[in-house]
Amino acid sequence: MTHLDTNSYLIQRAINTLAEIDYIPASDKGHLLLVANGNKPAMHTGFFSDPIKDVSNVPESHTYCIDELCEIITSLGMQYKIQTKTLEKDIDGVQMHVIWTVICIAKDMTAAEELFNARERHDEKTEGILLGYPASAVEAFVTNNMIEISDVPVSTEEISTDDMKLLNHRLSKDNWQEEIKYLAEYARVLKQISPTIYAQSVSA
Repeated sequence: MTHLDTNSYLIQRAINTLAEIDYIPASDKGHLLLVANGNKPAMHTGFFSDPIKDVSNVPESHTYCIDELCEIITSLGMQYKIQTKTLEKDIDGVQMHVIWTVICIAKDMTAAEELFNARERHDEKTEGILLGYPASAVEAFVTNNMIEISDVPVSTEEISTDDMKLLNHRLSKDNWQEEIKYLAEYARVLKQISPTIYAQSVSA
C-alpha cells in the first residue's frame, strides 16, 4: 500500500527533485522513499565535498546539497539528524580536506536519533533492525553466519532480477529465502511512487 500522497504538489516536487540529484546513490533515493512511505523504519545516506585546503571554508556546493536534501526530507514528512566530519586527504602530496556529511532519516526524530546513536557506538545489530533488515539477516551478520556474496541468487521464482537489485544487506545461511520476500513489495511501492527512482535503483 502506498501511503505517500503523490497527488500533493509539495510531495511530487520533492520526489522529482530527488530523482534528479546525483550526489547520493540511487539505491539511497529508493530507501528514502520507502522510509517516507512507512515500509522502512529509518535509513542513512551521505556524501563528500570536493577537496578543500581551508577547513573553515565549506564549499558552497556542499552546503547547497545539504540544504537541498534536507528540504526534500522535510517535504516528504520526515525528520533527520546530521553529522559532519572533516577528513584529511593527501592529493598528489598536498594536504587537503574533505567534508563528510551523513544524514540519519526517519519518520520521527526518536528513530533518527536512535539510528544516529547506533552508528556512533558501532551497534550493528540495532542499526540493522532500524534500517528495516529482517531480524534473521541481522543476526546472521553479527554472528558471521551469512551466505557468501557470490552465492546470492540473481533471481528466484518469486523475486525478479531487477527486484533482487534492491537487496541492501547480507543474507543468512539458514533463512535467506524468507529474507528476500519483502523485495517484491519494495519494488511495487517504488514503481508506484516513482518509476524513475525505481529504474535508477535497479540500473546497476
